[in-house]
Amino acid sequence: GQWEAERAAFLSKQKERHEAMDAFRARYERKEPAAIAEYCDVVLASSEYPDCLPKESDLDFNRDTGVLAVNYKLPAPSDIPTLSEVKYVQSSDSFSEKHLSEANVAKLYDDLVYQVALRTSNELLEADQSTALTSVVFNGFVTAIDKGTGNEATACIISMQASREALRAINLAKV
Repeated sequence: GQWEAERAAFLSKQKERHEAMDAFRARYERKEPAAIAEYCDVVLASSEYPDCLPKESDLDFNRDTGVLAVNYKLPAPSDIPTLSEVKYVQSSDSFSEKHLSEANVAKLYDDLVYQVALRTSNELLEADQSTALTSVVFNGFVTAIDKGTGNEATACIISMQASREALRAINLAKV
């Protein structure tokens, strides 16, 4: 009856999914550039980050060199939250806000950019089960208003190449 038909449809769909996974795994193990990029995309998509980070990237894998280029969208400095403290003022029944100083915001932003570059490169190299990657080139792009022209502009603000060995030599917990 109906149950048999639903069960057959479920099993058929499950079989399709397994075949698709097996086909993808085979492409990945053959180090096909599109499969490597797709796998790395999934790795980056599962990274937990605060909402101010857009988590958008464009990946390009060079099979001959084993280099994965990551063009990563970073937040603009103005997208970083600067609120450090909120106090209730009883006499005026209002809240007073305290923000980080410009120097602290600049340092926080620099730290964030370096940490995202290192973390992204490290996550990709750690997840590389087919050992397709020899190194990761991380290019961090920011789109913001150019204060000189008043127009929106996109610029690469960090470019870093890291091999698996170079990253293993860094104590990431203390950087």
